[in-house]
Amino acid sequence: MSSHAAQAILLGIQETGEHDLLVTYFTRPGGKLRVLAKNARLSKKRFGGALDLFISGEIVFTYGRRGAIPILKEALAREHHAGIRGDISRTAHAAYWTELVSLYMEEGEPQEECHDLLASSLLDLHLGTPPEQPHLLFQARFACLAGFRPNLGSCLKCGAPPGGMAKGAIGFDIKGGGIVCPACAGPGQNARLGLGTVRQLAWVMERDLGHARRARFSKQAAWTAGGVFEAFLPYHLGIEPRSLRFLRETRRLGLLDSMPGLSARFAQSRLNQQGDNP
Repeated sequence: MSSHAAQAILLGIQETGEHDLLVTYFTRPGGKLRVLAKNARLSKKRFGGALDLFISGEIVFTYGRRGAIPILKEALAREHHAGIRGDISRTAHAAYWTELVSLYMEEGEPQEECHDLLASSLLDLHLGTPPEQPHLLFQARFACLAGFRPNLGSCLKCGAPPGGMAKGAIGFDIKGGGIVCPACAGPGQNARLGLGTVRQLAWVMERDLGHARRARFSKQAAWTAGGVFEAFLPYHLGIEPRSLRFLRETRRLGLLDSMPGLSARFAQSRLNQQGDNP
């Protein structure tokens, strides 16, 4: 029985059987992977504290009989991302990103760009970057990687480029997947983006990840554009992540600023309470 090693980010955990855990990872070489952590519930020392949300590191797993779920043998945490897991705002955002990856990415399909995007976004959160910045960057680039790149180059209706549009806020058509000039915008294009935001978003989606991470939007622009993608991605994915509802709930209740000590374990339990259906 041969062993396999991979760099991985932990996306989620489910209890299965009396003592086992079903762990979903996002590996750099092989994409999404589900493994069985046998007897992990019997002892916290079994995997050395490496089975927590958002942890990244190396895993070793083996394949048993054909068609069976691989068995997790070792898990080594390289980055615990404690700066995320002790803060409700950062936990809520990270939970949404990891669920997007878990929902959309196919098992066994390599997605190195997406892995690197998630890893860098989690690191930015951990290091204290204001959540709205990596939140927008992750969603914008994830949309491209998932094949849903929005049209930011011209009005969906009249074809006018952003620089040639009439003055005013630029609309965004969620269903159509692109911008609409002020002259053509109707009731269905409630989101409003400034010209500078549209141009900066286009730049972020065209550059490599290293350059894109250097972009800084104003707080208001980041929140507005981030909200656009929170509507755009679920619409085109065909499902609303539970974690997005959790993120919106915490905003509505004002928990993002008032409960900085809420742990990731509590956040996971809250997500589980919302049920499996969107």
